[in-house]
Amino acid sequence: MRSNKSFYLTMIPIIISVIIGVILLAFHNRIGLNSKAALIAAGERSDMNSQISELNSEKEELQAQISEYDTVIDENRTLMTEVDSLTEQLNSYNSDIENASQLNSDLKSQLSEKQTYSDNLSSVAQKTDGSSTTLSEGEHKCPADIDSGRYRAEGSGRLLVYDIANNVAASINLSTIDSHSYEFEINSGEKIKTDGSVTLTAVLEED
Repeated sequence: MRSNKSFYLTMIPIIISVIIGVILLAFHNRIGLNSKAALIAAGERSDMNSQISELNSEKEELQAQISEYDTVIDENRTLMTEVDSLTEQLNSYNSDIENASQLNSDLKSQLSEKQTYSDNLSSVAQKTDGSSTTLSEGEHKCPADIDSGRYRAEGSGRLLVYDIANNVAASINLSTIDSHSYEFEINSGEKIKTDGSVTLTAVLEED
């Protein structure tokens, strides 16, 4: 009986040591788990921070690209405005060119008319051979009956000179003039009318 009591007394410290060891082991395992969990959490937090940093970097890059695109868009808008302005100027220039072309055409037409008139005047200014023609009473048209030029009318009859509009430009009674002569100029489209016998002599133009 005494030996059993000694045995129990001997085993008590061992049992207590085992219990303490078990408790310490459990505590240690718990601390280890908490440490592992903390390490895992810290790693995940680090990964998340890294991902957040990467996302922020990508965000900044996207914002920079958007800023560049905005700049390009603004430049394109400016170019479009300039193109519209240049198009308006081009339309204005085309209109001016059309007006100038029309004016040039009108001037050419006027020049042609002036040239024709000048040719007629030149034909009048040319020297004639001084030949004479006796006209009978009646109308005599230029150039059908009389060539363009300057003439001296002689006789005793009456001479009427008509312009191209058929208006009387001169009315001369040769019998009342001392020299019984009258000089006049006739051009294409004009005519004269004689009352009596009238002789026309071409007048030589002086150089």
